[in-house]
Amino acid sequence: MDYRLDKTRRIINNNEYRLVYKHGKYEVGRLCVLYRMPVAKQKTRIGFVTGKKVGCAVERNRARRLMKEVYRLNQHQIREGYHIVIVGRGPLKDATYERAEKEILYLLRKKQALSIILYRTTSMDSAMLWSYSRIIRYMDLVEMS
Repeated sequence: MDYRLDKTRRIINNNEYRLVYKHGKYEVGRLCVLYRMPVAKQKTRIGFVTGKKVGCAVERNRARRLMKEVYRLNQHQIREGYHIVIVGRGPLKDATYERAEKEILYLLRKKQALSIILYRTTSMDSAMLWSYSRIIRYMDLVEMS
Protein backbone atom coordinates (compact mmCIF):
# COMPACT_ATOMS: atom_id res chain seq x y z
CA MET A 1 0.00 0.00 0.00
CA ASP A 2 1.17 3.46 -0.83
CA TYR A 3 0.81 5.93 2.03
CA ARG A 4 1.94 9.05 0.19
CA LEU A 5 -0.25 12.14 0.15
CA ASP A 6 -0.30 12.99 -3.56
CA LYS A 7 -0.65 16.56 -4.82
CA THR A 8 -3.45 15.38 -7.12
CA ARG A 9 -5.45 14.40 -4.03
CA ARG A 10 -5.20 17.87 -2.47
CA ILE A 11 -7.60 20.80 -2.73
CA ILE A 12 -5.41 23.79 -3.52
CA ASN A 13 -7.42 26.59 -5.12
CA ASN A 14 -9.46 29.00 -3.03
CA ASN A 15 -12.42 28.51 -5.40
CA GLU A 16 -12.50 24.79 -4.60
CA TYR A 17 -12.52 25.48 -0.87
CA ARG A 18 -15.39 27.96 -1.30
CA LEU A 19 -17.34 25.42 -3.34
CA VAL A 20 -17.04 22.81 -0.58
CA TYR A 21 -17.99 25.35 2.11
CA LYS A 22 -21.02 26.56 0.12
CA HIS A 23 -22.44 23.29 -1.24
CA GLY A 24 -21.06 20.69 1.17
CA LYS A 25 -22.44 19.30 4.38
CA TYR A 26 -20.51 19.74 7.61
CA GLU A 27 -20.05 18.01 10.93
CA VAL A 28 -18.65 19.77 13.99
CA GLY A 29 -16.39 18.07 16.51
CA ARG A 30 -14.37 19.30 19.47
CA LEU A 31 -11.07 19.34 17.60
CA CYS A 32 -12.14 20.05 14.04
CA VAL A 33 -14.95 20.70 11.59
CA LEU A 34 -15.31 18.38 8.60
CA TYR A 35 -16.91 19.59 5.36
CA ARG A 36 -17.85 16.97 2.76
CA MET A 37 -19.19 17.47 -0.74
CA PRO A 38 -19.95 14.50 -3.02
CA VAL A 39 -18.57 14.74 -6.55
CA ALA A 40 -19.50 12.33 -9.31
CA LYS A 41 -16.87 10.04 -10.82
CA GLN A 42 -13.84 11.77 -9.30
CA LYS A 43 -11.19 10.74 -6.84
CA THR A 44 -11.50 11.98 -3.28
CA ARG A 45 -9.61 15.23 -2.71
CA ILE A 46 -8.87 16.80 0.65
CA GLY A 47 -7.84 20.17 2.07
CA PHE A 48 -6.56 21.15 5.50
CA VAL A 49 -7.26 24.53 7.11
CA THR A 50 -6.37 26.14 10.42
CA GLY A 51 -7.41 29.67 11.34
CA LYS A 52 -5.62 32.19 13.50
CA LYS A 53 -7.79 31.24 16.48
CA VAL A 54 -5.78 28.01 16.71
CA GLY A 55 -2.69 29.94 17.75
CA CYS A 56 0.60 31.21 16.38
CA ALA A 57 2.08 29.91 13.13
CA VAL A 58 3.97 27.10 14.85
CA GLU A 59 0.79 25.78 16.49
CA ARG A 60 -1.23 26.09 13.28
CA ASN A 61 1.40 24.17 11.35
CA ARG A 62 1.49 21.44 13.98
CA ALA A 63 -2.29 21.13 13.82
CA ARG A 64 -2.18 20.88 10.01
CA ARG A 65 0.60 18.28 10.14
CA LEU A 66 -1.47 16.27 12.61
CA MET A 67 -4.54 16.35 10.34
CA LYS A 68 -2.42 15.39 7.31
CA GLU A 69 -0.88 12.45 9.13
CA VAL A 70 -4.27 11.12 10.22
CA TYR A 71 -5.50 11.36 6.64
CA ARG A 72 -2.31 9.91 5.15
CA LEU A 73 -2.42 6.77 7.28
CA ASN A 74 -6.17 6.23 6.85
CA GLN A 75 -6.66 7.39 3.25
CA HIS A 76 -7.33 3.87 1.98
CA GLN A 77 -10.41 3.60 4.19
CA ILE A 78 -12.01 6.75 2.79
CA ARG A 79 -14.49 6.28 -0.03
CA GLU A 80 -13.90 7.80 -3.45
CA GLY A 81 -16.07 10.59 -4.84
CA TYR A 82 -15.79 13.31 -2.20
CA HIS A 83 -14.16 16.68 -1.71
CA ILE A 84 -13.32 16.96 1.99
CA VAL A 85 -12.09 19.99 3.94
CA ILE A 86 -10.94 19.56 7.54
CA VAL A 87 -10.82 22.79 9.55
CA GLY A 88 -8.76 22.62 12.73
CA ARG A 89 -10.14 24.20 15.89
CA GLY A 90 -8.33 25.56 18.95
CA PRO A 91 -7.96 22.37 21.04
CA LEU A 92 -6.29 20.55 18.12
CA LYS A 93 -2.99 22.32 18.81
CA ASP A 94 -2.60 20.40 22.11
CA ALA A 95 -4.13 17.09 20.99
CA THR A 96 -2.26 13.82 20.71
CA TYR A 97 -2.23 11.83 17.49
CA GLU A 98 -4.58 9.19 18.95
CA ARG A 99 -7.15 11.78 20.01
CA ALA A 100 -7.00 13.56 16.63
CA GLU A 101 -7.32 10.27 14.76
CA LYS A 102 -10.30 9.19 16.83
CA GLU A 103 -12.06 12.53 16.24
CA ILE A 104 -11.41 12.75 12.49
CA LEU A 105 -12.35 9.11 11.83
CA TYR A 106 -15.50 9.58 13.92
CA LEU A 107 -16.53 12.60 11.83
CA LEU A 108 -15.76 10.77 8.57
CA ARG A 109 -17.78 7.75 9.72
CA LYS A 110 -20.64 10.01 10.79
CA LYS A 111 -20.65 11.58 7.32
CA GLN A 112 -20.52 8.09 5.77
CA ALA A 113 -17.30 8.89 3.92
CA LEU A 114 -15.41 6.11 5.67
CA SER A 115 -15.58 2.41 4.92
CA ILE A 116 -16.98 0.11 7.58
CA ILE A 117 -14.71 -0.16 10.61
CA LEU A 118 -14.88 -2.49 13.58
CA TYR A 119 -14.27 -1.45 17.17
CA ARG A 120 -12.32 -3.57 19.59
CA THR A 121 -12.41 -2.16 23.08
CA THR A 122 -9.70 -3.13 25.54
CA SER A 123 -8.98 -2.18 29.10
CA MET A 124 -5.67 -0.59 28.01
CA ASP A 125 -7.06 1.63 25.27
CA SER A 126 -10.43 3.31 25.06
CA ALA A 127 -10.97 1.99 21.52
CA MET A 128 -8.78 0.63 18.76
CA LEU A 129 -9.89 0.89 15.16
CA TRP A 130 -9.45 -2.12 12.95
CA SER A 131 -10.33 -2.27 9.28
CA TYR A 132 -11.63 -5.44 7.70
CA SER A 133 -8.47 -5.88 5.65
CA ARG A 134 -6.25 -5.92 8.76
CA ILE A 135 -8.47 -8.47 10.49
CA ILE A 136 -8.62 -10.70 7.43
CA ARG A 137 -4.83 -10.48 7.03
CA TYR A 138 -4.40 -11.50 10.67
CA MET A 139 -6.81 -14.43 10.27
CA ASP A 140 -4.88 -15.61 7.21
CA LEU A 141 -1.62 -15.51 9.18
CA VAL A 142 -3.16 -17.54 12.01
CA GLU A 143 -4.48 -20.17 9.58
CA MET A 144 -1.06 -20.47 7.89
CA SER A 145 0.77 -21.21 11.13
